[in-house]
Amino acid sequence: MVTLKDIANKAGVSTGTVSRILSNDHNLKVSPDTRKKVLCIAEEMHYVGRKVKSENTLGKVLSITSHRKKIEISDLFNHSLVWGVETSLGNAGYQIDQITFEEKSIDYSEYNGILAIGDFDEAALLSLKSADIPIVFLNSNTLGSDLSCVTIDFKNAVNKIMHYLLNEGHKYIGLIAANSNFYQSKNILDPRITHYIDIAKEKDIYDTKFIFHGDFSIQSGYQAMTEAIENLGEELPSAFFCISDAMAIGALRALKDHNISSPKDVRIIGFGNIEIGEYMTPKLSTIDPHPGQMGRSGSFVLQNMIKGLQLYPVNVVTSTDLIIRES
Repeated sequence: MVTLKDIANKAGVSTGTVSRILSNDHNLKVSPDTRKKVLCIAEEMHYVGRKVKSENTLGKVLSITSHRKKIEISDLFNHSLVWGVETSLGNAGYQIDQITFEEKSIDYSEYNGILAIGDFDEAALLSLKSADIPIVFLNSNTLGSDLSCVTIDFKNAVNKIMHYLLNEGHKYIGLIAANSNFYQSKNILDPRITHYIDIAKEKDIYDTKFIFHGDFSIQSGYQAMTEAIENLGEELPSAFFCISDAMAIGALRALKDHNISSPKDVRIIGFGNIEIGEYMTPKLSTIDPHPGQMGRSGSFVLQNMIKGLQLYPVNVVTSTDLIIRES
């Protein structure tokens, strides 16, 4: 098991500094580089927040995920969110219980707060809101429902992808899209899709024939790219943006099975920066939305709500990095 001392030794700081950084202590006077270094090392080493005995805990927090219990590769983004939550709250002295929303008969009265991870429909939002305790949503914009949240800066993320590909000389850019149940229930498009369309129209390269759909899974990415190859033939775009890394992995496999090289023939960029992408051949280019940081930010907002320091709903928007590897 990885300890605070292991992280401290690798980062070249004290265990006390590591503990305070992991618990989001912003009163600690360290440089931003040191703080980032410690957080990155902790995540790379898969550090798990300390277990807090119930008699010593500051309180209990319920971590609820909207996804099913069966974890697949496409859920690894949520794993990183949960890691950020559990590490931050665990080191701050809170006991965390983790469940999925599918579980029935939740007794909210024993908890000080809730961190809800993923997309929830209107009925689920009302159910969670009825708990009448501090609640923060991660990776779902709930500010319109007067609920605090931490979200991704999708607009700038897609802007980075599209302009990188255009500057690289690609005439047309394909899209492998998907829509979550949350967006489908509201009959709106995922913001990654809408921003792709906006930029494509602005650059006069928008054409619906270059848009293919999946369901966030590897298999659907494979099927979508296969459809693109078979339907478009010589018109196949020389670059594709896949709105999840899982679909990008499937798309890369489809290209390989059709003897199409990436990035020589078709550049692929995913979204999520899941760990396996760095160990593929070719290594997956992607957007890193920093899910661990999202989890820590949500935990920090929740702690302030529990303490009465955060009185009004907020939306904390996290930045992204474009990581160009080999695909």
